[in-house]
Formats: sequence, structure tokens, C-alpha cells
Amino acid sequence: MNNPPTPIVGLNDNDDPEVAIVGNKFARLAAAGDIAVIPPAYCIPADWFVTALGDERMSRLTALFDDVAATLGNEISAAGPRIAAALHGLALDQCR
Repeated sequence: MNNPPTPIVGLNDNDDPEVAIVGNKFARLAAAGDIAVIPPAYCIPADWFVTALGDERMSRLTALFDDVAATLGNEISAAGPRIAAALHGLALDQCR
């Protein structure tokens, strides 16, 4: 049985969104809302991307990002088209 995907998270939906669901940047942005005016924002949870990507794409992307890390980003211009090719045709409706 598959678990339903995590719902889209609005910046003001939750005072303390879970980092595992929304990522560090979005969680910190939500926290900053206590001390600064932050425009409305929404986060598509990571599990949507993991489901939509599937095992093959996830493996390809892991290898590509490992290559970028190994070259300290020196090959980022060459990696861009390969990452785009790995993501070609991705649609988030595949995660439902």
C-alpha cells in the first residue's frame, strides 16, 4: 500500500514546518517570518519529487551531483545539460 503524498505546505500554514518535508531553506524562511515580513510562498514536499523521479532518475541524479561535488563545481556548465536530460519529461502529477 502506498502512502499518500505529503500535502503542499504554505509558508504560513505551520509555525514550525518539518525540515524533512520542506527542506532547510523553506523551514528557515518560515522561522524568519517571526522577525521579518516574508511574502507568501509554498513548498512542494520532497517526497513528491522522489516519487515522480523514480529509482532510475534518482540514481542518475545522484551520480551527476556526485560528479559535480568531486570536481568542486568546476564542471557545472557541463553537468547542467546532463541534469536537464535526466529531468526531461518530469511531471509532478506522476507522484499521485
